[in-house]
Amino acid sequence: MADENPIETMSSLSPQRETCIALEELGLLLRQLGATPDRCVTLVAMMGLLREDVQRHFPENIFYDDEVLAFTLLRSDNLEGLFGKLRILLAMFGTHSPICFRYVHDWLYGYDWIKWVSRNPEYAHTGPFCEEFVDYMVKRGEEIQASIALGDKEDYLPLKDEVTRNIYGFSRFPSDEVFLFKTLAKENLLPLKAWDINSNLISDRDYFDLRLQQAKKLGLTFPSDSKTGNLEFPSGDKTGNQGFPSGDKTGNQGFPSDGN
Repeated sequence: MADENPIETMSSLSPQRETCIALEELGLLLRQLGATPDRCVTLVAMMGLLREDVQRHFPENIFYDDEVLAFTLLRSDNLEGLFGKLRILLAMFGTHSPICFRYVHDWLYGYDWIKWVSRNPEYAHTGPFCEEFVDYMVKRGEEIQASIALGDKEDYLPLKDEVTRNIYGFSRFPSDEVFLFKTLAKENLLPLKAWDINSNLISDRDYFDLRLQQAKKLGLTFPSDSKTGNLEFPSGDKTGNQGFPSGDKTGNQGFPSDGN
C-alpha cells in the first residue's frame, strides 16, 4: 500500500471534509470544469508540486484548501509562467527565508488579496491568485527581505534562530490558529472559501478587523504593551518565558503598524 501523502492529511476548512482534497479527486474536479485530459495531467502535477513546496517551506502549516487555486491555474493564459511565480512566492515567504512565516493561511484564504485590492480597487474584479497579484506579492517579498537585511523597519527586523514571524496582535500558535480559523470559517468570516470554486470575495468588508475582533472574543490577543507578538515560539510557550533562544524575553522584533 502506498504511503499516505502528508500534505493530503492537512486539515480543510470545508464543512464537507476534514482533510485536504486528494489530488486524484482534484483531477476529477478539473475535468468536470473543462480541463482536457492532457491539461488535467499537467495541472495535477503542478498542484502536487505546489503542495510539496508548502510542505517544504511551511512545515507547520495546518489548513490547506487549493480548489480555487487549481481553478485559477486552469483558466490562466500563462500557465507555466504563473506556476513558476507561485513556487517563487512560496519559497520567498516560508520558514527558509528571512521573512519566515509559519502558515500560508493568509494568502490561501484571501487576506493578502483583500489587502491588495483595498489599495488597488481597479483589480477588484480579479481573483485571489491572479498573475497581477502574484507579481505584486513577489515584489513585496523582495522589499520585505531587503528591509530585513537593512534592519530599517520596525515591522520587519531580523528574527532570532528557531522562531517564526507573527506580524499581528494576536497569537498564531498552532492550537490558537486552529481555534481562530475554524471559528472564522464557521461564522462565514473568511475572505475566500478556498475549497469552493464558486466562492465570491466581498472586498468591501474589513476582514482584518473582523478577524481581530474574533480573536479578542476568543481571548487570543496580546496585551497592549506586549513585545512578543512579532514572534511565535518553537517550544510552544506563548509568553516568551521559555521560547526565546539565548534567553531573550523581550521580542525586540517590534509590532507592525498595519500588518504590511
